[in-house]
Amino acid sequence: MRDESCLAVADQGATPRGTLLIGANEATCLYVLPEVFAEFADFIPEYKSAIYRNFSYKIIEKLENGSIASAL
Repeated sequence: MRDESCLAVADQGATPRGTLLIGANEATCLYVLPEVFAEFADFIPEYKSAIYRNFSYKIIEKLENGSIASAL
């Protein structure tokens, strides 16, 4: 059981997984993200993606309150 636990933990570090939450305005959702998400899904299929689509100022509010994360 110990060996199985160690393998499970080791696998968690080797394979990225989770949900990627993107905040984007309408134009970005329509014209940019479909191709980006398609390539991302091919590259890391274990990840799920979700989009918070709204006006730019609403996205900034979500960034400020920590509902979505920024990666700069």
